Amino acid sequence: MKAGVKCIPCTVRAALDMAEKASNDERKALIILRKTLWFLSAVDSLEKTPAELHTTVSRIVKEVTGNPDPFKSIKEECNKRALKLASSLTKMVNNLDRLERLKVMFKASVYGNAMDFEVEDYDFKLEEFESNLAKCLDRDPIINDLDELLVLLKNSERIIYLLDNAGEIVFDKLLIQEVTQLFKCKIVAVVKQSPVLNDVTVEDASMVGLPDICEVISTGEDRIGVHLDTSSPAFKEALRTSDLVIAKGQGNFETLTEYRSIIKKPICHLFRVKCKVVSNYMKVPVNTDVISVWKP
Repeated sequence: MKAGVKCIPCTVRAALDMAEKASNDERKALIILRKTLWFLSAVDSLEKTPAELHTTVSRIVKEVTGNPDPFKSIKEECNKRALKLASSLTKMVNNLDRLERLKVMFKASVYGNAMDFEVEDYDFKLEEFESNLAKCLDRDPIINDLDELLVLLKNSERIIYLLDNAGEIVFDKLLIQEVTQLFKCKIVAVVKQSPVLNDVTVEDASMVGLPDICEVISTGEDRIGVHLDTSSPAFKEALRTSDLVIAKGQGNFETLTEYRSIIKKPICHLFRVKCKVVSNYMKVPVNTDVISVWKP
């Protein structure tokens, strides 16, 4: 999915926000903004994905400030809040049968994708996250291909699960546990090798105990979404040998749409629609949840 014109001011705003998270030095923030504006003017931004634009800005911020992980404290707080909420969620579904429990966990995983901090006009408040959980679990996603996904899960031996943000990884862990208990399949979870925005890294996965329940590998880099030309051999092999791709978040959606003709296998996207560009592409309102299956 290529960027739209609205992605340009979003990228500039994100550059300033990232600069302020990474450093208190206004001179460095000014350098970051100049480098961002130069980058956006030097390339055909509408031939890039939104994820590519934000990846470049993230790298500019880390280079100029010398801060390798501007979102570190935010990620840690999101993980802590989600871990506390996980016990409540588990109690909520304890009396459900296994299939109904799985369906609730899919909704919870999508709701977890609400944790995002760098999307234009999308205002996420961590303090409201817990209070809104039950309400969100009571409603179905606006695109709900869950029944189709359940059939794919039943017929898949190997699944690659592309993680997105810190915090929501706790709900992904609960979902992965339910999937592997109900279906005879192996799941390989994929994280980023090094920090980019609030995306999950190897460190975040270890913090919530994800390696205890499934294999965890990295893309080998710090890019938002998927970029097969520069990804690690381990990731490419896991993708090649999988029967099904489950992809969390807008970044994975934006980039995987560019690789459908290469991947040639079912992809299930789980995410909250957070911006107008993706909203127009999906033909659904902003701030709605999606469980969308694409098949070749």
